Amino acid sequence: MTPMCDDGFAHSLRTVDPARVPATRVTGRPVATQGPAGGAAVYEVATDAGTLTVALAAVDGRWVVTGNDFVRAVS
Repeated sequence: MTPMCDDGFAHSLRTVDPARVPATRVTGRPVATQGPAGGAAVYEVATDAGTLTVALAAVDGRWVVTGNDFVRAVS
């Protein structure tokens, strides 16, 4: 994952225990909620456990992930 992330976000991912990630699969196509424009974009991705929001930025001619958020589905 590190090559697809900016340095700060890649560093924070090193502390994530994969066993604690609630989602196991993507269930829908990414939907742009912002941009891509002005060097930034935000996408929401449906998963089997809720919605993953992914923030991206254009850095040195490529898009990299700068952050994320996850909202669990209410059952």
